[in-house]
Amino acid sequence: MINFLIIKYLLIGLVLITLIDIGGSILSRRLHFNYTFLSVLSFFVYTLVGYLSSKQFELNTAIFLTGFLGLYDSTIGHKLAIRFKANTGMEEYKKTATVATIIVMIVIAMLFGLLGYFINQF
Repeated sequence: MINFLIIKYLLIGLVLITLIDIGGSILSRRLHFNYTFLSVLSFFVYTLVGYLSSKQFELNTAIFLTGFLGLYDSTIGHKLAIRFKANTGMEEYKKTATVATIIVMIVIAMLFGLLGYFINQF
């Protein structure tokens, strides 16, 4: 049986990441700053979801949720940044994320999810 709290935390993360990707892309282009500076907001979302989910679930659930958010951010989020013409400082932004980039983002998201879990333990 699917726990609705897991879905709730996943949806919170997906909505926040999507807003960062779309809003950040538009703002970076209009305000002339580098979109990659907004990575810190994504890291905050991973930490937040790790923190919130660890209040109800064990570490493996927090890690899974944040890893999924990293997968989403590095694939769908990447496509959103391209679609909304994020200012990345590069003339030619890669149209597809490489497998290595996706794996690195999943690992980074999981590490920030772990940080959120440990923050909750104190």
